[in-house]
Order: sequence, then structure tokens, then C-alpha cells
Amino acid sequence: MNFKTEKEIHLAMINHAQEIKLISEADDLVEQVSNGDRTENQYVMDLATHGYILHDFTMLMEEMYTGVDIATARGEQLDNFGKLVNVPRLPGLPAQVTLQLSLTLPQTTDINIPSGTVVNIDQLQVDPYLTYTTDSAVTIHAGTTTASVTCSSDLHALQRRIPAESVQGLEGFPTVNVTNPEESTCGRNIEEDNDYRQRILLWNVKNQVATKEAFDAYLGTIEGLDDYKLIKQPGGVGTLTIICDCEESRLPEINEGIQENCMIFSDDPVQTINPYNLNLDVELECMITREPIQHTVSEIIELVRKETETFVNGGDMRTGGSIHGMHIGEEFMPSQLVMHLHSMFPELLSIEVTNYTVTDDEGDPAEVNDYKKLLSRTVEVEIT
Repeated sequence: MNFKTEKEIHLAMINHAQEIKLISEADDLVEQVSNGDRTENQYVMDLATHGYILHDFTMLMEEMYTGVDIATARGEQLDNFGKLVNVPRLPGLPAQVTLQLSLTLPQTTDINIPSGTVVNIDQLQVDPYLTYTTDSAVTIHAGTTTASVTCSSDLHALQRRIPAESVQGLEGFPTVNVTNPEESTCGRNIEEDNDYRQRILLWNVKNQVATKEAFDAYLGTIEGLDDYKLIKQPGGVGTLTIICDCEESRLPEINEGIQENCMIFSDDPVQTINPYNLNLDVELECMITREPIQHTVSEIIELVRKETETFVNGGDMRTGGSIHGMHIGEEFMPSQLVMHLHSMFPELLSIEVTNYTVTDDEGDPAEVNDYKKLLSRTVEVEIT
């Protein structure tokens, strides 16, 4: 069905008024009004107000028309379809990081740290609009010196990771030493309409245990799980390994949840392991335009470097919005990075990946497979 815009409604009303001789004007009146002329005509002005109201009704009719078909429904309309078949939209999730707390000397009384305590983080390693707070209360008991607690960001969306050793303390507890041995997770955006629509259409398969849809439905709701990959093993029916991009301490909990929600009790337990992270080092050569630009060359170099890290690791893009980054088992494709950077930087006439290397933690060359994930380590940018 074709729904008209407010301008199209207005012009159609004028054209109809001329055809039935309600107004007698030049033959090109509609064209003149379309171009913004002849606005002094009182009848034309009156029809414009009617066109505005009619357009509101048209938009409501369009919303009703699209909302009754899952192929065209969007937003809340799609959520209503999901409720009918018990397939809720996957929510946005915060980034999480585990903190290790310690005291220089044991105390004679308990130190009680309440839930919601603000975490102090190196300002260079976290976006200024984000605040991390502890997820639960934690106590360093008298006579002991250590404890641990998780904390989460106040933004339930995809964001850049906090590197390891970036946490500096807890507000209100200056005597407690705080560190994060592992980098944070990166959170997740709320599920987009197209992905959600596909899951709703597979609702009947989702309710069958041990199907991929059943795993997706469960794993998609776990906080702190940034990415996962299902790998069938040759050991027989029910043998499955799941690579989980999360903190290692979460693996037993995820394993137990999978067995309870996605499997029958007679099935062999799945194996959940972390991916083996590989380091990606990239060298770029870019040519800058001769047109006036808003940034200095050094600023553009830093922006390109950061955008390259975002392309690999995930996070906020220069032009707004966010991307997930590279998935488990995904190989680096220089052409895809170049296309992404061109869409972000109109200041650059050409972008070339002159060299890149993939290495393991020992510095030896490595290849990506289903058990490994690339993370950006260094980005060198040369501007000509």
C-alpha cells in the first residue's frame, strides 16, 4: 500500500480542488506550491493545515497496516509478535569487569563495601560518559586481606573494553587496593529488528532442546558473554564445544545453565572454554585531501588509529553508533578495514594496509581458527 507524505497530500488536495473547479488558478499552481511559491493564496494555506492533520491519520494507518504483518512490523509491534510465542527481544547488556580487592595489612574489623560503589578507572581507558559500579556488596573480613567483586557500566550497550590493570580504586575506600587482572567485556546493544524478526519466525525450533536456536536463545541472555561459537566435535551425538568470550570464572555457571536450559539430562555435558586471543598489528598508509579539514594531521592519525582498534575490538565509531568488532574465528580482511575507514574519513583520499601480522602471546606467527579470536595490539598510521 502506498502512503503519501504530508506534502504529497497537500498537493493532491490542491490538484483535486482545481479539477472540480473549487479554485481557478494557473495550470502550474501545483508546481509553484511544490517549489515553495504562491504561499499567499488563502485557500492553499487552508488546505495545508488540513494536509497536516490528514498526514497524522495517514501515519497511524500505516503503523496499523505494517504492524499486523511480521514481515513489516518493527519496534514495539515486533515485540508484540514475540510475546505471542514467548520469544522476547534480547536486551542491551552492560560491560562487566572483575575486581580484585586487597589490603596492605589485615584489619581487626570487617570492611563492608556496598553494592553500587563507584569504581575509579584511568580516564584515558574509559569513555567520560560511563560510570562503573559494583554489582553486589562485598566484605573484606577481619584478619583477611583479599576479596573479589564484579562491576558493571551504567550503559547497557556495546562499548569499548577497559584494558587490564586500568582500575585505580573505589570511591570512599582509599585503603583498599583495587585492580582488574583481565580486561572488561564490551556489553551488547539491544537486538535489532531484523535479527529479532528471524528469531521469532524460528520460535518452534527454539523450543526444541539441543538445536542451534535453543542455544542462541539462552546464550543471548547471559550478561558478560560478548561472543560465542558452537563447534561440533567428532565424538558423537551430543558432543559440543562452545567457545565463550567471557571471563574464565563464568564458564562453570554458563556450562551449568546450558545443560539445564538447552539439553536433555541424558546428553553428554557440553564443553565451554575461552577463546585463545591472538594479537593483530596493522600498518596503514593514508593520503589526505587538499580540501580544508577540521583536524590537524596528528589528530587524524590518532582518529584513524582508534577507529582501526574499534573495527577489530568493537566499540563506538567516529560517526556515531557502534560495531561488535571481529568475531571468534573471523580472519582479518584488509579490504574490509579499508572500506570501513573510507566510510568514516572523508578527509582521506586513499587508505592502504601496507602490512599486518598475526601473532600469539609468544610473538610467533599464528593463524585464526574456530578457537581463536583477533584483538588489536598496535596500529601504525602514516599520512602522506
